Amino acid sequence: MRKTDFRRLDREQYTDIMFCSVVGYSLIIFTNNNIIRLIVGNTYNLDTAFVTLCYLFFAIKSLPQVLLSTKVRDSLFLLMLICLPLLAAFYSLSNFDITKRILHQVIFNCIPAYAFGISIKDYKQTCKYLYNFAWIALILLFFDVYIIEVLSSDHMLGYAALFCGCIFVVDLISRHKLINIIGLLVAIILTVQSDTAGSLVALTICSLIAALYYVKPLTPVKLLFLAIGTILVVAVIINYKVIVLAASTYLGKYNVNVNVLQEILDNNVAADRYRISIFNYCWEYAKTHLFWGCGVGNDRVLITQNTLVRYQKMLGNYPHNIFLEFMMQFGLIIGCIISICLVRFLLCYIVRENDTSAQKIMIILIAIGLLPLFYSSSYIENASFFLLVGFCIGRLRLIKRARMYSKRNRENQYDAN
Repeated sequence: MRKTDFRRLDREQYTDIMFCSVVGYSLIIFTNNNIIRLIVGNTYNLDTAFVTLCYLFFAIKSLPQVLLSTKVRDSLFLLMLICLPLLAAFYSLSNFDITKRILHQVIFNCIPAYAFGISIKDYKQTCKYLYNFAWIALILLFFDVYIIEVLSSDHMLGYAALFCGCIFVVDLISRHKLINIIGLLVAIILTVQSDTAGSLVALTICSLIAALYYVKPLTPVKLLFLAIGTILVVAVIINYKVIVLAASTYLGKYNVNVNVLQEILDNNVAADRYRISIFNYCWEYAKTHLFWGCGVGNDRVLITQNTLVRYQKMLGNYPHNIFLEFMMQFGLIIGCIISICLVRFLLCYIVRENDTSAQKIMIILIAIGLLPLFYSSSYIENASFFLLVGFCIGRLRLIKRARMYSKRNRENQYDAN
């Protein structure tokens, strides 16, 4: 990758910057505003305007690359994303504030994420940008948590730390750079601090996926590391209560939030009574609505009215599971079909991918854009999910095009002979 000079960046580099900003925009604007307001005081949102203008500058610079990569069917898909909450607004139970919020997220977060996802082409360069941005994000998180102390327990912290952790663990397993161990350990500590147990699970799954891809072929050295790792995993599973208790006690001395460790110790990570209330209601609703659901956004109205969510503000009023969300919004059968199509689409891409850099991006996006949707967040507001979908679609097009060229060349060679 060439030395970064903003006067000479090409379209691909601008797109890579926007690709990173999809994940880090909230963190950047959050840290920027806190630092400036800590020094200056009331800025009348000029700090927010400054970051937004920078975002728009890079977005406009990357627009030619986006337009070249966008097909008619992409435009139809994005138009459908806008129409779904609008159509649901005609239901009698719809809520205008919820519809407005979803439309805002779709238009300003999800659609740009999809567009930047399909637009990147230089995957090795994108990996370098993601890696450098992970260190920047880690420094910003450390500053927010331990210097100005404004982000001690929050989902933003958990998911930003998850992104950093995934970058470092994938790079550690694939390239064996020891400096990644430092970044990974800091990311794990910040994830624990965030009190988001699901991020720890996603990071663990990301590590396993990366190991499956990159611990091959099994040379003696790799076999030794794999054996040691397996022994350590078995030891942790057998003695996890002792380890968690010791970690909780140690971190507690430094005033680190250890609620997640307490949840693990009590076997209560997934047994949250609010989530159970949501899951039960969503499943019962889906079973009684086979072919027609409540529509995009109206599931939140029903969940608020009929579950324990109405008694608290800690947990979001969405199904907390992407498959349940499909079933509730579109009906049980149609929701199942959409879920199967999504899984099939991802599997079709995974089995065809053989580019090492693209594989790294895929693993990271699955960890931050898909896995969290099984325990938190909503797909219709999750920019990382649409970044994953856009990336996979763009990559599949290139793979298909390369195969067509290869087949055509073989036919030409055969005719020539």
